[in-house]
Amino acid sequence: MKKTGAALARFALEQLGVRYTFGIPGVHNTELYDELNSSAQIQPVLVTHECGGAFMADAISRTGDSIGTLLIVPAAGVTHASSGIGEAYLAGIPMLVISGGIHTQSGHRYQLHEMDQHTLLSPITKGSFHITSHNEVIPTLYAAYQLAMRGEPGPVFVELPYNIGNFLGEVEGMPTFSGLEPQATFDRALVKQAAQLLVQAKQVGFFLGWGAVDCQAELIELAELLNAPVATTLQGLSSFPGNHPLHTGMGFGGYSV
Repeated sequence: MKKTGAALARFALEQLGVRYTFGIPGVHNTELYDELNSSAQIQPVLVTHECGGAFMADAISRTGDSIGTLLIVPAAGVTHASSGIGEAYLAGIPMLVISGGIHTQSGHRYQLHEMDQHTLLSPITKGSFHITSHNEVIPTLYAAYQLAMRGEPGPVFVELPYNIGNFLGEVEGMPTFSGLEPQATFDRALVKQAAQLLVQAKQVGFFLGWGAVDCQAELIELAELLNAPVATTLQGLSSFPGNHPLHTGMGFGGYSV
């Protein structure tokens, strides 16, 4: 069957449960925006600046039940969004960053918005993918989602070139998403060892970050059991109640980011 890369991307994003995308359309991704405009599940949100869109996608991942997704133009859109992408990377927030790309089969250099986006984003993403055929669109987006969500979460970049996203190509099928791979199990012996060290310690204190925000009740119980003072990073503010007698405040400095 023949499908545009945009239609394949829309199918994959619907399979992944994406509900909102954020960004600004341009010549490299207009077909994908047209596809999403016909989606009953996904609402494209037009932003005035890609940096704001990146922070909106970050907020969706933090507070919603779907992954925050950026849908931007290459080069300028990517550089504008980089601050928000970097924040998500530092905080361990999953995000899909989908950008258009130049025509890879034109044989010409110096195309509109031509740059090495993957090198630019490599320090602030978990990984990046450059789609090279229509058959790669769906599996690549599934793989990007798995990478963003598993292990320590973070943003993952996918480049969908103009000549694939906006034009028809032959595909063998449209596989459905089979679900997230099982999360790696932790070593319970190490957890037991940590518990023994806490009990044996003479002066216990806790410094809590973003990874602890879903464990507030357990942390209160543990801090009270050990009579341990608790400080948090900026990202970990909600991990421990600020009005608790054992709360000593928020830390400043590089670690608090």
